[in-house]
Amino acid sequence: MTIPRLELTAATVAAKLCALISTELEYDFERVILWTDATTMLHYIRNDTCRFHTFVANRLRLIHSLSSPEQWRHVPSQLNPADIASRRLMPDKIDNAALV
Repeated sequence: MTIPRLELTAATVAAKLCALISTELEYDFERVILWTDATTMLHYIRNDTCRFHTFVANRLRLIHSLSSPEQWRHVPSQLNPADIASRRLMPDKIDNAALV
């Protein structure tokens, strides 16, 4: 599987998780922001003119049914706390990782 497809799958999981949390808490959030460091995935979500292959189209359909393109924002990789584990940092450097 390619990196863009993995990122799109992760976005699908994020949209599902967001909907599940809202449902389980029985709370209607005023605003929800979904973050990603994958610009390719953001382009997929915001593109409403192209037809996509089945894999991409199915995930985009699900993402669009659970969220809106306006909810998705970009975070630079160096500021993304989810990427700390992939930076090969020594344990004593992890506290300052988000500042790099």
